[in-house]
Amino acid sequence: MRMWSDRLDNVQSNTLSLAEEFSLFWESIQLYLFAKKSLFQEFFSSFNQERIIKMAFSHLGEKFFKKHIPRITKTIIFFLNEDRNGNAIPGPQLKRVIRMIYEIGLGDDIDLKKDDNNDFFYHPFGKVVRDFYQKEYLQYYIDHFEKDMVQDLTNIYTGKSQEWLQQTSPEFCRIALRYVQQELGRSEEYYNLSYEKVRDQLIEIIIT
Repeated sequence: MRMWSDRLDNVQSNTLSLAEEFSLFWESIQLYLFAKKSLFQEFFSSFNQERIIKMAFSHLGEKFFKKHIPRITKTIIFFLNEDRNGNAIPGPQLKRVIRMIYEIGLGDDIDLKKDDNNDFFYHPFGKVVRDFYQKEYLQYYIDHFEKDMVQDLTNIYTGKSQEWLQQTSPEFCRIALRYVQQELGRSEEYYNLSYEKVRDQLIEIIIT
């Protein structure tokens, strides 16, 4: 784990490389915990394997995630602004990293499963696949991504709405509606967990 952490230290912020390295870092942690779980299941069947996974995850969270997540979030926001400016962005990698932030938020209530493609992913204990996103696990996602993303959105549209006020009322409504639709589409594409928050924040900034 230290090797991956050191590699992340050496990757420049606001780059695709950072998103890719973080994805590999997270996948390596998934495999590490899966191996630990399998080991205890095989040789120590009487031991509480759920507790072992929780302890390991808690240790990794304290040691590594707190260090790297702020850079990851800033990089995500950088690419979102690139998208707003009409520049090409690594969409699939961006969605993957945002999902990983939610996965980390499962915290000490995690399980490791395989999907149909034999890819490992974290999952709430006792939940079926269709229930993967649970509101009770959103706090980490909110604290480490959504708050910063919404603040950036607020800064952007507070300035824009002041500029639009120079337009006539029909033109103001036309411009505002176009941008709101773009932002809601971006939210659906990349961070649908925040769709309602983004919608409400835009209404508050532009309408009120």
